Amino acid sequence: MADSVGMRNGIGLGIAGLLLLTTACSTGTASSASGTGTILLDSNFDTLDPALTKSSTSILVQGFLYDPLIHFDDRTGTITSGLAQSWKFTSTTAEFVLRDHVTCSDGSAFTVKTAARNLERAKDPKVNAPFTASRMGTLGYQVSTDPATRTLRVKLDRPNSFLARGLAQMTMVCDSGLDSTGSLAAKADGTGPYTLKNYVPNQEFTLQLRKGYGWGSGGGTTAQAGLPTTLRLRLTADENTAANLVLSHDAQAARFSAQTAKRFDGQDVTKVPDVSLTYLLNFNERAGHPTADPAVRRALAQVVDSTAFTKVESQGTGTVPESLRAKGSLCLDPARTSPLIPSFDAKAAAAALEGDGWARNAKGVWEKAGKTLSVRYLKGETSDAGAEFLRKAWSDFGIAVKVDTTPVSQSPAVLFAGTAWDVAIVTSGSPTPKNLDVLVNGPASPQGSNYPAIANKDYIAAAKAAMALPGNSSCPEWIKGEQALLKAVDVVPVAETSPVWIQSGIKFKLAGATINPLSLRVG
Repeated sequence: MADSVGMRNGIGLGIAGLLLLTTACSTGTASSASGTGTILLDSNFDTLDPALTKSSTSILVQGFLYDPLIHFDDRTGTITSGLAQSWKFTSTTAEFVLRDHVTCSDGSAFTVKTAARNLERAKDPKVNAPFTASRMGTLGYQVSTDPATRTLRVKLDRPNSFLARGLAQMTMVCDSGLDSTGSLAAKADGTGPYTLKNYVPNQEFTLQLRKGYGWGSGGGTTAQAGLPTTLRLRLTADENTAANLVLSHDAQAARFSAQTAKRFDGQDVTKVPDVSLTYLLNFNERAGHPTADPAVRRALAQVVDSTAFTKVESQGTGTVPESLRAKGSLCLDPARTSPLIPSFDAKAAAAALEGDGWARNAKGVWEKAGKTLSVRYLKGETSDAGAEFLRKAWSDFGIAVKVDTTPVSQSPAVLFAGTAWDVAIVTSGSPTPKNLDVLVNGPASPQGSNYPAIANKDYIAAAKAAMALPGNSSCPEWIKGEQALLKAVDVVPVAETSPVWIQSGIKFKLAGATINPLSLRVG
């Protein structure tokens, strides 16, 4: 879950994702750009407004159009320059000196006052930006500026152990966009290396390379050989359709599940592994939903054979998870988390329900006080085979299941509305525990981003303690928090897999779960 709800081809129940907005360093010498590139993206786009998006696809598109103050490498914890040329951090403060002569796509200047307006908007309750509290660790922060020295200061009312990374995820809108925020859903007003030339709703974005851009990660510029002058980002709902388009050379790149990527075996393409994703079994814990009952959650989890589900969902390419977050993420301790993941045990699942007053009726369906145990399962991006596996496992156990096949692009809206689902699988690529925190802590959606409406006191205490500690020193507390979620069966990992980018006629590097725009090369 990159800071967006996770979908297989990103974090698209887009939480994904959730989460992964760093940009790798890319600098270059003066040269010429040329050509057109076409990249296919999954269809879970929601808005171009950086403050409001919940979709990984939207975040990826925004990465070409907008810049953050700094860039943060999840693998190393290294910070590189963005709109800011220097920075200082503590767990409660941040100070930036912005670059001079940064311009917006309309030619206007991007100033320290513009940056401050973005941060003020992000915490405005009327805006209700979904990920500000997660990124900043609080909505109670103060922003001040010194225009004479181009200095921006941020002071939090509580510690945030990953403040630098949080601020790196907040891309900046220019003044004209901030003056007319309603236009930002389908228009762009940023400082990024590309400008939005055209947008066909729900179909395609056409981007144009900017001349004179020189404030990318580490001072990266657009004066590099091979950068496409025109970039087409096409939304495609179906992986097989996307594969056909790449194979026929009608597109040059797309991200695929590991099983679909097998179609390219033996082809003259480049395969680039994406951030590993964990499939998380999520439960709606709002009052009135059957999954508000811990016994029901445990039963639903224990009748799923994770080994078999992983094999079906990934077609043999995945692994059984040992944590709520994928291998390679920060703050993992499988020895402490893996034993707490509910194991496949139908007898234990039945005992959990019986101990809670449920009993099977004559048809073998669980009932309590005359009410049948029935759940609404939001299929989301789970494959048809994976969804049928889950439906059958629960139905055979005696739980009535209604499968909601809402399209992937609309699934985040269903999740965050919080009324029409009981159980769902969301993929997460969260590189830090703070990214997961946004989805399981704080106000329930739609007021916040806690779409399962989890209220785990032990987790909240551990997260609070972790937030007071800087960087990796917070890991022991974050691991305690993960243990609390697993003990309460609030979230259950059921599979882990790695999507794959296929590149044919175009190459680029990844920055977290997004594309580093200045690494693009065509030809």
